[in-house]
Amino acid sequence: MVWNDALALRQEARKRRERISGNDAVKLCITQAKGASERAWLAGVGNIALQQSLRDLDQAFRNWWWSLKGKGRARAPRFKRRHNRTRFHVHYTPT
Repeated sequence: MVWNDALALRQEARKRRERISGNDAVKLCITQAKGASERAWLAGVGNIALQQSLRDLDQAFRNWWWSLKGKGRARAPRFKRRHNRTRFHVHYTPT
């Protein structure tokens, strides 16, 4: 849901020829979504997973813009369906 909210927010901003920073997306998409009564289930999801979905969306946009310059074959980010799973990215750092 956070992916879709951020994608809609960025599409609207793009139509108005504005830019949305990552911090604005976090405030608008995660903080407000957790406070909404129809999305009470988001309170049970860790912030790391929600923030990672925003990072994934940023990377999807970067890949798409890169491909528009002829340096890749990525499509524009699309809306996603809700699945009953949470995805975490684990970054292993050897000690």
